[in-house]
Amino acid sequence: MSDFMKNLSSYNLFNNLLPGVVFCVVVSQLFPVSLLQKDIVTGVFFYYFIGLILGRIGSVVIEPMLKKIGFLSFSKYSDYVEASKIDAKLDILSETNNMYRSIFSMSLAIVVTALHFYLVEHIEDFKTYSIYAYILGLTVLFAWSYKKQTNYIKSRVEHSVRKDAE
Repeated sequence: MSDFMKNLSSYNLFNNLLPGVVFCVVVSQLFPVSLLQKDIVTGVFFYYFIGLILGRIGSVVIEPMLKKIGFLSFSKYSDYVEASKIDAKLDILSETNNMYRSIFSMSLAIVVTALHFYLVEHIEDFKTYSIYAYILGLTVLFAWSYKKQTNYIKSRVEHSVRKDAE
């Protein structure tokens, strides 16, 4: 456990663990479910996983939607890679930006949780069948996440190869 905590980067702490902990605390306070873990080891991994899910929702669902409606715009990834070699603060700014995205995603997930509990009370069998939708949703979410991460890696490799060829 101590090795895990030592290797936890500030990115993982602020983009995965923090939103996961806050989400679990808020949901446990507002709704008839307890997501709080009694065992600290289990808790750290559980909260990290919840935060990871929230981060992926922000990255592969919310971010593209905000870009599509014109709320966000990004520089070309190759420009970002080059600029981050010159300006070390870009990595910190990007990490902070991703933290805000995760917190935004967490806030929306709390709203969706409220909707879930409303529907459980008002629609017969919603609770029984919703678990299948959530499992399918997680599967699709992580498939998209895998694709997005693979594209980032591919983009960096192609950028490095082009730079090396020049």
